[in-house]
Amino acid sequence: MMVCGVCKGSKSPKVKWVVKEHSSDNSILRDFKMCDDCAVKVIRKMLTELDPETDHKSPIILNRSGIMGGLSLTPDDDLEVTLLMDLAKARKAVLEETGTR
Repeated sequence: MMVCGVCKGSKSPKVKWVVKEHSSDNSILRDFKMCDDCAVKVIRKMLTELDPETDHKSPIILNRSGIMGGLSLTPDDDLEVTLLMDLAKARKAVLEETGTR
């Protein structure tokens, strides 16, 4: 079980989603984890903002998206996806997607 850095829910994700929050000068401020649901909502929202003309309901190739920082296999044999974005933008995307404010 982990606590999602966006929705604050306690969940068991299929994939470990780690977000490297960066500042305006692109230095890493901190890392936080997201649940699968929030990660999917954030990725789709971010990619729609980057390219509104593209249909992001079809399969998304993360390594071409520009927000993926890395893909790794942890010592516990878990898949870990690292995304590069800021926490405030991620929270805003999830809140807009779920219709809460």
